[in-house]
Amino acid sequence: MLNLQYQKTTDSFKVAITSFLIDGI
Repeated sequence: MLNLQYQKTTDSFKVAITSFLIDGI
């Protein structure tokens, strides 16, 4: 259960970084 929560948090972080990079371009 804890691992699943960590995975969701990591995915959200990746999405935030990707969106930031796209906006930067």
